Amino acid sequence: MVITEVEKIIDELVELEWYKVAAVTVMSSVGKIIHQVGGNWDLTNESKIILETLKGSKSLTIMGTEFMVIYKTPEAIIGTNDAGKGHVILAPFKGGILICYIMPKADPHNSLSSIRNAALKLNGRV
Repeated sequence: MVITEVEKIIDELVELEWYKVAAVTVMSSVGKIIHQVGGNWDLTNESKIILETLKGSKSLTIMGTEFMVIYKTPEAIIGTNDAGKGHVILAPFKGGILICYIMPKADPHNSLSSIRNAALKLNGRV
């Protein structure tokens, strides 16, 4: 199997942040899932919610778990679950969105730089 450029970028991110980032999805800007990594992580039916969050929603529910938006810039959105079920980071890029699930005990702000860098590498590749 030939590993695509997108898969390589995601593999590098997961390896770099292995103790924080538990799952990753690359989605096109129209909601098509391009690549997903992580056990029990499937955002196939969540694209509409993710796209709405980019437009300004204050919360999002992914796979039955609600995340409240606690940080928002044009480069990234961080959502945190109040019940301690982890965090999500949405990082838009040219052509799509990088969505990462961050472990409950990890500070999502600590992974933000690596996730933003991965999103920049994905510019125009989706």
